[in-house]
Formats: sequence, C-alpha cells, structure tokens
Amino acid sequence: MNHSVIVIDDEQDFLDSMKRCLQIAGIRDVRLCADPLNAIEALEAGERFDVALIDVNMPGMNGKEVLKTVREKTPYTVCLMVTGMADVKLAVECMKRGAADYIQKPFTPDEFLAVLNPILENKKPRVPEKLKLLIIEDNRVDLKQYENRVSGRIFEKAFAEDGESGARKYREFKPDIVLMDLMLPLKSGYSLLKEIRAEDSSTAVIIVSSLDSKDDILACAKLGIEGYLVKPVNFAVLNVKLLEGYGKKSAERAEIAAVFRQRLQE
Repeated sequence: MNHSVIVIDDEQDFLDSMKRCLQIAGIRDVRLCADPLNAIEALEAGERFDVALIDVNMPGMNGKEVLKTVREKTPYTVCLMVTGMADVKLAVECMKRGAADYIQKPFTPDEFLAVLNPILENKKPRVPEKLKLLIIEDNRVDLKQYENRVSGRIFEKAFAEDGESGARKYREFKPDIVLMDLMLPLKSGYSLLKEIRAEDSSTAVIIVSSLDSKDDILACAKLGIEGYLVKPVNFAVLNVKLLEGYGKKSAERAEIAAVFRQRLQE
C-alpha cells in the first residue's frame, strides 16, 4: 500500500503495537507521535498523511484539539479516533467535528483493520494545492527563466544557487520534486544526489545539465533519478516533464500528477 498514517497517542506500547499492525497490513509509511505537539509540528513542517489515528484523551492537548488542527492543516486527511470506555461520548463529539470513525480500546489487530481497511479502500489520493519544487541552479539567467516559466499555479517554488545551500534548502523545504544541475559550486550535483538518496527515496529528482554523455546519464540513473534533461531546456514542455518525473514514484503520485496536468490546461 502507498498510504501514509500518523499515530498520535501518549502510550508508547500502543504506538509500537500500532506500527506492527500497520506493517502487517502492508503500510510502511508510518509516523509515531507520543506527544501531540510533535504531530502538529510535523504538519506545520509540511508532512502529509492519508490517515491520522488520534487518541481522544492525552495530556497537554486532547484528541478533539488535535483533530481540529489536523482538519485545518490537511482537510483531506482521514481522522480515526481511539478511545477508552470513559471517552466514548467525546469520541462521538469528534465525529461530529469531522472524524471518520472511532475505535474503542482494547482491540485486536483484526478489529482495528476491520475499521481501517474500508477507510483506505475509499481513500482518494491526497492532492495538495501545489507541489513543492526545489530548483538548484547556479546560472542566474537559467534561474530567471525557471522563475518565469515554471508554472506558479501548480508549483510552490524554492531556489538555491549552489550545492551546499541546495542541501540546506532540501532539508528545510522538504520538496516533492528536486530539479538540479550537476555542475554546481561548493558541492556537485552528483554529491547532492547521493546525499538525498541516502536519506530519502520518495522525492522525485530530475537532473538538468549540459553534460549529455551516456556515462553521465547512467551514473545518475544508478543513484536514482526520475528524469535527465539536457540543456538548453525546452521550457515549453518543462512543466509536463516535472509532473512526469513526480508521477514515476508511485501509482498514487501518477494520479496526482494527472490532476495537475489537467490544471495546466485549464
């Protein structure tokens, strides 16, 4: 499964059991948060989830408050409340505020999956307002072209002019797509690509370079890229090429890319 799930509960044993249960169900993208404030920080930093499993009764910030924040930050996230016997009334109130369902502790893995699976089967791919695109290019003429020609309707753009600042921006911005040159000052595109792939296999990386030999292309392909464009860039098709690279990461992202291609034509 390509779904992503965040579990927010102050009991570590429960978090560990939920991770095992979700992995059994084939879900590998699981974020565990014992502190609800950490979950909110993750959302504010740009992390996105298909499903949020939220304990109703937690110290510091109760489930109803967490639900409200999740619904505000990512309204497409399906929220499932977890409750003890004494908290059922609050869980029902959460459903009135947008939670999809609730499940009462203690429960078996089969009971949990019986609630979760129908939610996942009906879950449509989450489509953000824009895709986050990081462009790393030291040529200022090219940078200006990217700024003017890459669609602001579908991409939220960030820029860096060397490999070192590109690495910092990558970690701060958390892009969906990285478009970068190979010949960068301070740190080469090759080195930066190795860093990115050592940390993350989910971000789509597209190389744009004047280097057009088979060896250069194969070297990048071995590290893991979703596209290789040779300069000069054909800006007439660049937006589509970026979406194609993003769509190669998974079937879900291919569906999302199709939505954005349609927006380009509107």
